Amino acid sequence: MISYHDKKKGTILYHFKKSDCHECSLKQKCTKLDHRTITVSKHYSIFEEAKRYSKSQEYKDDMKMRAHIEPKQGEMKRFHGLQRAKFWGIEKLNVQAMLTGIVVNIKRFVKLSSDSYRNMC
Repeated sequence: MISYHDKKKGTILYHFKKSDCHECSLKQKCTKLDHRTITVSKHYSIFEEAKRYSKSQEYKDDMKMRAHIEPKQGEMKRFHGLQRAKFWGIEKLNVQAMLTGIVVNIKRFVKLSSDSYRNMC
């Protein structure tokens, strides 16, 4: 096995010769080439932690809450201009997002109010 650290990309490359693969139990599922190259990112540990988190109950609970938020964010993006920033700068983008959120909440409030008014009559 030969390894090479690419500091520019932040990766480690592992090169295995065909002879290195003879004892491997996964040989039949692997490549048919004369060698095998594996690239490991500097973010590998973060990816592994994300995989563990995605199988946890905490993740499932977070996804239940997210399911209620996503439609409103989609509405703000599709129908209220949050797909593209109107102005430059993070502060101005935050103002745009807050104003859009206020508009969507007012629309929701009006709809809920009119529905409840109709039910009263």
